[in-house]
Amino acid sequence: MTNEMQFSAVSKLERKNIPALDGVRGIAALIVVFYHLYLRHLAWMPDGAFGVLIFFVLSGFLITWLLLKEADETGTVSLSSFYIRRSLRIFPAFYVCWFVTLATFRFTQSYIPWAECLSTFFYVGDYYYPFHEAQKFMGFAWSLAVEEQFYLLWPFVFVVCRNRRITLGKGLCTVIFLTWIHRAILKFVVHVPEHYLSYAFDCHIDHLMVGALTAITLRSGWLRSFWTVVCRPVWAVLTISLLSLSVHLAHREGHGYDHTLGYACDPVLIAILLVQLISLETVIPFSWLNWPVSRFFGKISYPLYLYHIYAIENASLIFPRAGWKFRVVASLALSVVFATTSYFLIEKPFLRLKGRFTGKQHATGEEPPRVAGV
Repeated sequence: MTNEMQFSAVSKLERKNIPALDGVRGIAALIVVFYHLYLRHLAWMPDGAFGVLIFFVLSGFLITWLLLKEADETGTVSLSSFYIRRSLRIFPAFYVCWFVTLATFRFTQSYIPWAECLSTFFYVGDYYYPFHEAQKFMGFAWSLAVEEQFYLLWPFVFVVCRNRRITLGKGLCTVIFLTWIHRAILKFVVHVPEHYLSYAFDCHIDHLMVGALTAITLRSGWLRSFWTVVCRPVWAVLTISLLSLSVHLAHREGHGYDHTLGYACDPVLIAILLVQLISLETVIPFSWLNWPVSRFFGKISYPLYLYHIYAIENASLIFPRAGWKFRVVASLALSVVFATTSYFLIEKPFLRLKGRFTGKQHATGEEPPRVAGV
């Protein structure tokens, strides 16, 4: 296998668009949507948190890749431009959804849960929801808070260490390992509420860091022999099989598995699978990730995540006596309508503004969409 074939993932990451990753985004968003669409009882259905985990790893990977690329091509990283681009990507769609949800609460509920609303507004829901019962006001936003806190902290660390890749890699390995220990102590010694382990930033930072470490490994040319071997179809099938086994164990064992082995192993497997899918995007049976419908769901994955609970609640109000199968179809249709409207009317105009703060170093295309919570 030639060097070019060995590192096809690296060369493909230089392109403006990476169709396979659009497909992965779409799958991650649909896992969350289907989990909430009365399908969580199905034995093969992954928990919605699994879809969020995919987003965490993908976000850590792509954000770090863009930072690496900018540092390599310019010698520095513009933090101001980074945060302007992130704000244009994240805030317009989110705050429109927030105000729409608040207005709906105002007319359909007996009271407005202001503490919950404000925790969501200021991206601290990951520390609000572990200790308070959600009132169905954008409860998924805990994951948006996790990512926002990552965006606030990681670029500063990267800028300081950008010229010391080995030190940066060792630091990430240390953070990942310490997070495993941290979760074990919280679960088995401190006995924190299970929701804390499910939602809090400090219990998910390793998932984003695994993605970041993968980007640094690829960009720096480390572990070439490993990537050469695993970026073959048979190994991608093995990775998917191991993730399927993990989903089965999560169904059978519950949080006892999720918060220990699952949270440690799944991000690593997902990171490996991302690189495999990028490399094998034109190879059957993975080429379906490039299909227009797969890419479409990837494009609207962020607003789909934002509006799917809103759509489900409205479908129940509109069709209160319909069977669950009909409500599944109606809820999915409404979710797609809301998400598509948000994407074209709100996101795209602001995404065009990002070009004013995007130099040559960002020719890789759009930064990853925001995650949506469970």
